[in-house]
Amino acid sequence: KKRAPKAPRKFVVHEEDDEEIDEEPLQNKRKRTEPEAKEMNIEADAGISHSNIDNVLNSQVQNQTLPETDLDPALLQPLNVIHPPQTSDL
Repeated sequence: KKRAPKAPRKFVVHEEDDEEIDEEPLQNKRKRTEPEAKEMNIEADAGISHSNIDNVLNSQVQNQTLPETDLDPALLQPLNVIHPPQTSDL
């Protein structure tokens, strides 16, 4: 990301010699509003379900076993094997 160059800030001080100014605490021109705390749906965020149907389905999915299949051992061998170069190859 590219940021725009910061412009130097100019501070201007107004002085009036004739008037006496009572010192008052400075007031913010703009009040900062704190972001309101959003209510979160804990059930949705945590993935917790209170439904019995959902609990049964989830437990069935987690406990499901995969059927065993006979695989040809040749399928489990790596296809492209790159051996390091030998000194005779250099």
